[in-house]
This record gives sequence, structure tokens and C-alpha cells, in this order.
Amino acid sequence: MKANRGEKEQKGQVAIEVLSFSAVFLLAFIVVLVVVNLYGQEEHSSTMYMLANELAMRLSSAVTTVYSVGEGFSYKMALPPALGSYKYFVILKKDPSRESTSIFVVAGPTNTTAVYSIPLIVECKNGGGTNACRLNAGREYTIEAESNKVVIE
Repeated sequence: MKANRGEKEQKGQVAIEVLSFSAVFLLAFIVVLVVVNLYGQEEHSSTMYMLANELAMRLSSAVTTVYSVGEGFSYKMALPPALGSYKYFVILKKDPSRESTSIFVVAGPTNTTAVYSIPLIVECKNGGGTNACRLNAGREYTIEAESNKVVIE
């Protein structure tokens, strides 16, 4: 009877060791998954910012080019329907005291924002406020030079 009892204790110990090993392995696997997920989210946020920044620079370049060519010149620019797979919008905010305009591209579910400033006054004819206006994704806008400013419609 003692031998039978010892054999059962030994089997129980092996089962506990296997269970402990499995738990440690599972815990390590969960930690690795969490680290990979966090890294992926950081990469995604970085990619979203780079796409938003590229759009801000493209819009800035188009506005600056139109202004440089001079009055009477116009350029049609189509904004992409999405940045990556996320919706976005563009805000143009004038600062008359500095005679400059800031371009804000706001994208994705976390509102990743890229900002680009240009030393020109940009006005919108699409019914924006006095110092700011919004450009929507997927639309085409005409950029024109008028006297000492640039107008987007």
C-alpha cells in the first residue's frame, strides 16, 4: 500500500510540474504578445504622422508655388480620400499679426496632428470662419493667387 501511495504522489508531482511549466510558458507568451502589440501601435501612429506631415507639406508647397508665380495663376489640388485607411481633415488657421498661416492635418482615431506653417495669408472661400477654415478629404480645391494673399476655393 505504501508503494501505491508513493507512486500516486510522484504522478501528482509530475502533473504539478507540467502545469507550472505550462503556466510560466503561457505567461511569457502573453508578455511577448503585449510587447509586440505596443510596438505595432507605436509604428502605426508614426506612419499616420508621416502621412499627415507629407500632406501638410504638399499643400504648403502648392500654396507657396501659386503665390510665387503670382496673381492670375491657379492650381487644382485633389486631397486624397484617406490617409492610409483613416479619415482626416485639414484646418487652415490664419495669424494676421504674423502674416502667416498654419496648416493642421488631423487624422485617425487618435487625432494624430501634423502642423506646417507658411509665411503667407491663405483665405478660404468655402464658408470658413474669419481666421480658420476646414478642407475635407477627397475633394478638389482650386488655389489662386490674389494681390498679397492666396485663396482656396
